[in-house]
Amino acid sequence: MKLLVKNLGPIRGNTQTIDLSKRFYIFVGLNNSGKTYVSQLLWTIFNRNVINRFCQEVEINFEEETSIEITDELLSKVLGKYAEFLKQ
Repeated sequence: MKLLVKNLGPIRGNTQTIDLSKRFYIFVGLNNSGKTYVSQLLWTIFNRNVINRFCQEVEINFEEETSIEITDELLSKVLGKYAEFLKQ
């Protein structure tokens, strides 16, 4: 599985792909190039304790579908609720 990163934080105007089947990642780049944004994204994706707590405490309603398209609107909604959750 691969994670496609596009327009995240300072990453603008290009697309980066991260192979999620790897067990180790190294990010190299200039200051303010998006390394921290991407590492925080990966930490959030893989940190089961945080995700489990978030899922138990926050309700996000999805239409009954077999697949969910991740749009800017959906991502903003989830990230907004996640940011509120982390402030607690």
